[in-house]
Amino acid sequence: MSVSQVKWNCSECDYAPSDRRKYCSECHSMLTWTCTGSSRSEQRPWSEWRRTNASCIQHTGYDVEQVQELYSMCEEPLINYCSHKNYRLTNSAATFYLSPMNLLVVTLWHLKHYHSERYIASELNISQQAVNYLLSTVVDILHSCVYPELISMPANISSSRTPHGPQQYHKLIVDSTFIAIPEPYDSQLRKAYYHKKSSTNYALKVQIACDFHHRIVHVSECYRGSVHDIAVLRESGTCKR
Repeated sequence: MSVSQVKWNCSECDYAPSDRRKYCSECHSMLTWTCTGSSRSEQRPWSEWRRTNASCIQHTGYDVEQVQELYSMCEEPLINYCSHKNYRLTNSAATFYLSPMNLLVVTLWHLKHYHSERYIASELNISQQAVNYLLSTVVDILHSCVYPELISMPANISSSRTPHGPQQYHKLIVDSTFIAIPEPYDSQLRKAYYHKKSSTNYALKVQIACDFHHRIVHVSECYRGSVHDIAVLRESGTCKR
């Protein structure tokens, strides 16, 4: 995609960048920009994203307000990351930047659709090395900033009795979800990790329990994708066997 095909502007302060920084240098907000003459597929490329609920939900699974809430939890480390020289990695001679907000939504995009690092690198016109560094760093930032805000674990978590305890005194909302993984090389592992709902057809499965205040109180260990939810429930110790 050539630079001439992309029109840039900031919906917050009406700033119109003339270079390829791809973030607003005035207010550092998420940019709005469009791509003209694109023949891309329905999964629109990054340069065509719009700051709308429909676009955010399509790409990240969250609406604009939810993305902004996540950003507010980890804004400072994201800004610090942007100032780090190792972040500025590119395939071209021109220095390439993503705003702190865009770093977050690209990572959420990856976590929702599980696109390969090579695909993301081609969409953003940066090196695969930069994508790997970006994703791993932002996931660590999310874990350090968002995890403590949303997950409340018991103080005596080391006790084997803590996760389940006397069940007659607890009311929990329990569900299993999956984490997409690449296709295993071994045929037996492919069978063990197969999960039809995964974008890659293979996944790890994990069970999450929250209380009636929507606070996460337990996260199980990871299981193979083919394991039934009931088996995970029994093995996790969340309920009596």
